[in-house]
Amino acid sequence: MPESAERTNAPTVREQLLEAAGYNVVNLNPAQVEYDLMTDSWTELVSDEITERMQSLHAQVDYLDTHTHAAAVFPFKHFMLASQGRAAEAFFWKAAGKKNRKVIQNLLFPTSRHHLVVNRMEPVEMPVDHVYSRDSTDLFRGNLDCSRLRDYLRSEGGDQVACVYIEAENNASGGYPVSMANVKEIRSIVSDYGICMVLDATRLIENAALIRRHEPGYGDMSMRDIVRTFSGYFDAVTCSLAKDFGITRGGLIATNDERLYYRIKDTVSVFGPGMNATDKAMVNAAMQGWEFIERAVNRRVAQATRLHGALLDNGLPLTSPASGHCLILDVADYMDLER
Repeated sequence: MPESAERTNAPTVREQLLEAAGYNVVNLNPAQVEYDLMTDSWTELVSDEITERMQSLHAQVDYLDTHTHAAAVFPFKHFMLASQGRAAEAFFWKAAGKKNRKVIQNLLFPTSRHHLVVNRMEPVEMPVDHVYSRDSTDLFRGNLDCSRLRDYLRSEGGDQVACVYIEAENNASGGYPVSMANVKEIRSIVSDYGICMVLDATRLIENAALIRRHEPGYGDMSMRDIVRTFSGYFDAVTCSLAKDFGITRGGLIATNDERLYYRIKDTVSVFGPGMNATDKAMVNAAMQGWEFIERAVNRRVAQATRLHGALLDNGLPLTSPASGHCLILDVADYMDLER
């Protein structure tokens, strides 16, 4: 075979990297990725902006500041930190889980569903029917279907329901938000049955940005007040801080239930939080930097909107309107695959 043909057929550097990673892009070193349109966690990203932000937070660390600044963001009494969001979920559900009970939800992140299942609870999905419809123009398709929730509780009662678990700025729906009206209605429904509500607040700041822009009655409310009002409808919160809060590690649990808090604390003491004193102090510093958080979230929402428009202009089949941090491409349509 001619030498030129050998060079032509040789794998490219990119192909070699993919082969070494088992053709799973998640296994690639972030520094090897030219354009990352998938990763949304600062835990797995490398950039000059992230380095600058972390250096800035490190310079603000105050080990003598014992105030929990997360309380200025989330209106709860008790807080617990963990190394990341999935660790916070693991601790929370090990302490709060009710075996053989059902958890009604919109569309949870896979790790959230995992922690429910391993604690012997049954996820029951109740997203709105048009969640993936390209014919719908509804922005708040991260909502729970309240009609289905009412019918379910009237039929089955609430005794076998552990809780309602809502993920804000719902990732599986395509980054679409949950409306304030929806969580308010859920609260009114479940309160008659004594069912608690749990919030995955990982993308709550983005959710608040879209509520402020698009839900009637909230245009003049600050994003921080929207966050506090929204999360105030819930009894507990789990959260990854490496998305909206501009920090590379950290998960959060918040609750008003003192007994639950001490059960969580006991669980964390057994397994360890995975956070040292500097990690905790940097989370505290990050919680005080609301201006940075709000600016970064608004910029990301604007970037997603621009990308959505550019892809639509080039004929790609997307759900619309643009959402918060991700887009859903109808791959079957794009690749002309049989459904």
